[in-house]
Amino acid sequence: LNSYLRCPLSFYYEKVLRLPSVQSEAASYGTAIHFALRRQFEKMKLDPAKTFPTVDSFVAFFEEEMRRYRAYFRPKEYERRMSIGKSVLQKYFQQYIDVWPKQVLVEHDVRNVEMEGISLTGAIDRVDVFEQGRVHIVDYKTGSLDKNKVRQPTKAKPLGGNYWRQLYFYKILFETAQPDKIAQTAVVSYMEPDHKGQFTEFELKYTGEYVEVVKDMIRDSWKKIQNHEFYEGCNEKYCVWCNFVKGIRTLDSLVDVEVEELDD
Repeated sequence: LNSYLRCPLSFYYEKVLRLPSVQSEAASYGTAIHFALRRQFEKMKLDPAKTFPTVDSFVAFFEEEMRRYRAYFRPKEYERRMSIGKSVLQKYFQQYIDVWPKQVLVEHDVRNVEMEGISLTGAIDRVDVFEQGRVHIVDYKTGSLDKNKVRQPTKAKPLGGNYWRQLYFYKILFETAQPDKIAQTAVVSYMEPDHKGQFTEFELKYTGEYVEVVKDMIRDSWKKIQNHEFYEGCNEKYCVWCNFVKGIRTLDSLVDVEVEELDD
């Protein structure tokens, strides 16, 4: 959805033709951070006492995944990212270990559920499960807070921010797959500390009005995709595929920018 809204032309090359992508160093680092968080909760759920692994184990999960992705890094960048990640996870552990929930779904993968005949697919980093069918959605980002990415729609920018749309898409996705449950709230949890050394969150309380706004985006985008409306690009100066079609410059990378930004 975000890829099409950003640039239909890019969507055509990346999603329809499925040209290969090259994963960047930043995306590989983000994958390792996400892996550590996933393993931390998976290990807790397997423990009869529901105890979280130690901070050393938490960091070791990250190191394990970084070694797996070492080929994606330049040597100095690998060492730099390894050092940063270990420090970040140690601090993140200290801030959140006492408040992490234990009734959770991690890397919750939803495949090919249908909203009004439209196939929806996605993976939610974490779903906190409460009583009476209530859930809370958590999405991790390895960067710091960017207000433009979490803004609500306005008259000037009716699509809202990418992360804002992502959280609403997750609500629609989850409730379509499990209609007996309700996602009431969500957060983007940032994995980069602020100037005070604290990790921040963008909190969102879902509203029915904005659910319909995002559903309309899904319906409209789906209709345009089915009509093969791919030929008008975003014309932004940084857009790889718009520049490629115009012959402005040769591609030096086939990175899927939208996927990397959302997956972090």
